[in-house]
Amino acid sequence: MQRNLLTRILDFVKWQVHKVALDRAFDRSRNVDTGGQIPAFILRSGREGVRYQAVEPDSFMKAVGSLDIDVAEFRFVDIGCGKGRALLLARDLGFKSIIGVEISQSLCEIARRNCPDAEILCANAAAYLLPEGPCVVYFFNPFGESLIRTLAANILKHRGLSVIVYVNPLHRGIFDADSRFRLLRGNKDVGIWEVAAD
Repeated sequence: MQRNLLTRILDFVKWQVHKVALDRAFDRSRNVDTGGQIPAFILRSGREGVRYQAVEPDSFMKAVGSLDIDVAEFRFVDIGCGKGRALLLARDLGFKSIIGVEISQSLCEIARRNCPDAEILCANAAAYLLPEGPCVVYFFNPFGESLIRTLAANILKHRGLSVIVYVNPLHRGIFDADSRFRLLRGNKDVGIWEVAAD
């Protein structure tokens, strides 16, 4: 029992060291600040907010880079954009425009410095409505279940095709349980759904 626990602890430490090295390499290569982890209470992101942690580029590319769409026709909307790493990666893919929605004022300021060509909205995701036209709605487990439910309801109000990319989908059952969200693919790491325009 102790050996198993020790192995899990060592694996977690190795993963943390690896993650820090990846974050530093990414940030250095682009002269940006997207890495690190910040606890939710420091961000003052509300009771459903979760800690800040940037997506790994490989995970992003496996999810978003493999979508069967013409990205030049789609807006990319990152709900809970943090410091903007996903926005930078989306820009590299050639989306029509990139939009970040973030409740933390301090993270918004960093995202604006990192992604000056993105539209960064310092707003509560629960009140945000998508712009008209085709959108890829991306989120990396930004908050708890009730806000994910509100986000799902807001996506259904959107006028235009929506493709939802939910990385680390802890509350994916919300989308799976509603037949208006058509599952394109999914596993424990990512869920991708499509919602056709009304």
